[in-house]
Amino acid sequence: MNEPQTKTCSTCRESKPVESFYLRRNRQGGRARQGNCKACSKAKHKRWRDENKKHLSNYSSQWYKDNQDARLVRGSRRRGMVSRAKGKFTKQQWQARLEYHGHQCRYCRRTGPMQIEHMIPLSRGGANFPSNLVPACKGCNTKKGTRTYFEFMELINES
Repeated sequence: MNEPQTKTCSTCRESKPVESFYLRRNRQGGRARQGNCKACSKAKHKRWRDENKKHLSNYSSQWYKDNQDARLVRGSRRRGMVSRAKGKFTKQQWQARLEYHGHQCRYCRRTGPMQIEHMIPLSRGGANFPSNLVPACKGCNTKKGTRTYFEFMELINES
């Protein structure tokens, strides 16, 4: 069955080419064209966002606070993909690594907010597997930079 060449928007009532309508999944599992044209859909979405700025801001702030670990994992996984590192890990695997290290920095043993640290940095060919991850405080992670675990431990022991 061929799709018609034009469709009438249910909002602006203009007849437009079918490419002007978003495709979406229908209840039967197939795909169908949305009732509103792309321009009307975008305008409706923008209106809703403008009318609900406070709600969206509160929601974003709360999500940001409630999902720090998820944000860490996302960021680290993205850096791994960008650097084309092998491996990936989940939030649960990161939680297991934190528990294994007692929620302490691997280098100075401080507790508090931890960052995901790669023992062999991604920039130096390290993998993004859980076995290459350790928790580190911001200070140690910054100080370590692109050094490997052993290079950094030598530096710490010298000082």
